[in-house]
Amino acid sequence: MPFNFLDLAKQIFSPDYKSLFTPNMEKEFQAWHKKRAKKLGLNPDPDNPNHFYDYRGAWLKGHRTITGHLPDTYKLPGHPTFSTESIYYQPGMKAIKWQDEQPIPFEVWNRGW
Repeated sequence: MPFNFLDLAKQIFSPDYKSLFTPNMEKEFQAWHKKRAKKLGLNPDPDNPNHFYDYRGAWLKGHRTITGHLPDTYKLPGHPTFSTESIYYQPGMKAIKWQDEQPIPFEVWNRGW
């Protein structure tokens, strides 16, 4: 059966996933995301699957910039620059690889470039 990215996103953004936060943490996280979303013109709902990003995971690991770039580590499958550096990457998934800060497309690096 082929891998279904939408199913993965639904699992990640499930109420169970949100349970990793205490009520206080959730309040702090929501305030951070709201400020970041407003500043960057993002959807204010951090659970919107169209983000293709695990904002909670990034926030938990201390990535709390309001205007800066967040790491590839928490990009979800379906993100335009989903890469092998994501914790959600598994061998065989279509993802870019970074080399000297340049993206190498899956079709290139997967051939053994």
